[in-house]
Amino acid sequence: MAHRCLPASQPDDPILPARGEDRLRHTAFAAAVSLLAALLRLPRLAQTPGWDGDEGYNLEIARRLAEGHAQAFAVSQSFVQHPAGFYALLAPVTAAFGADLTVARAAAALCSSLVAGVLYLSARRGHGERAAILGALVFAVAHYIVLHNRFAYTYNLLLLWTALTLWCVTRAEETSSRRWWVGGVVSAACGLLTDQVGIALPCFVALRALPDLPRATVSLGAALAPAALFHLAMGLISPQAALEDWTQSLSRVTLEAPGVAGGPAARVALWFVNYFHLLRAEWWWPAAVSGLFCVPELRARRRLLTLTGAIVVPTFALREIDPFFRTAIPLFVPGALGLGALLDAGLSAVFRTVPGAVARSVVAALVVIFPLGLEAARSAGQVA
Repeated sequence: MAHRCLPASQPDDPILPARGEDRLRHTAFAAAVSLLAALLRLPRLAQTPGWDGDEGYNLEIARRLAEGHAQAFAVSQSFVQHPAGFYALLAPVTAAFGADLTVARAAAALCSSLVAGVLYLSARRGHGERAAILGALVFAVAHYIVLHNRFAYTYNLLLLWTALTLWCVTRAEETSSRRWWVGGVVSAACGLLTDQVGIALPCFVALRALPDLPRATVSLGAALAPAALFHLAMGLISPQAALEDWTQSLSRVTLEAPGVAGGPAARVALWFVNYFHLLRAEWWWPAAVSGLFCVPELRARRRLLTLTGAIVVPTFALREIDPFFRTAIPLFVPGALGLGALLDAGLSAVFRTVPGAVARSVVAALVVIFPLGLEAARSAGQVA
């Protein structure tokens, strides 16, 4: 017999506007879950996790940028093969609070903490309120997510742009508001200015605009324009250095797999290897992937699947995510929401099939409270 996911909480009517008290309640929960996320991400950043080479690279670039130099480690090239958004944010922060690893990590941790509240706001209608709560809590407390959010990675700022783009596009589709759509385009543009993987966000916005081809074209062009202007400025300032950087960046996404025999076939095989690495990265990833198909509203499910696919394409193309899972950090957005949807479907099955209030409570605790509690305990132990 075929089985299907049974949502315990039905999506709210997206047409009817929320009353003032409802907006206040939703905003308060979003703020609370973001505060919980921050409490697990900010303490003891100087002691744990251990030093990562990319953090030193990012901190040095930001420090040099704050001093007015577009160089890293005083090397000869004028640019780094990386969008400048994260460094532009981090430069004034380090200028104000010191070029210290703890400062850089705190900036990344604060950005990622905000994601928990944004996920709740983006999912509460199409996924159902309880599924949205569970998804936000998964993001806030899951140890694997918390651990990566405590590093000074550019991807943690991209994570915030990913969540904001999803929220804006969701609200635009629910309300037919041009203002929300423009917000999605702006967030997508900021994502691309933060990291190459951010190309997923303009593509996501354009795909959601289809089948309205003119709107999709304008949205894609507007989201790509800031990055294009940035690269044009680079080319005008120093053509040779810019050309070298562009060549280096484009070489990372060719069909040829560096250092691996077999050409395009090897590159395609590496995509499957990356999917395998994703599923085994942490125990809940297979459940999160399954949960993507448990979102109750069809439009919301397609939207989340579209975002996931848009992120997977550049992520798997850039490098192997084992041991470099940091490249896949933006996948925490659909991953947390997918796991939240699956947990909600599990609660639905419990309430429909288990007789007796006490028995239902016990089974529900095993399905939801026990695994989330263990993850929260793991995260709390890291910062205690």
